[in-house]
Amino acid sequence: WEDSEETKKVSQIIAVNQVPVHKKCKSGKFKWIYSKNLKVGDIIKIREQETVPADVLILSKSCNARKFKLK
Repeated sequence: WEDSEETKKVSQIIAVNQVPVHKKCKSGKFKWIYSKNLKVGDIIKIREQETVPADVLILSKSCNARKFKLK
């Protein structure tokens, strides 16, 4: 069972849940939390080349960003 596809998927899920994200607090400041603690409606800051471990709705982008690409 060690090398099965199921084991690989579980390992990937665990790794994704440990990704740090920059979440906006009620005070308006941002703090780092693990992605496993994200909840529906949370606002996060995504920086260039960051992995987003969730479904997101892009609310805005910085004005100096000329390109915007999602994979």
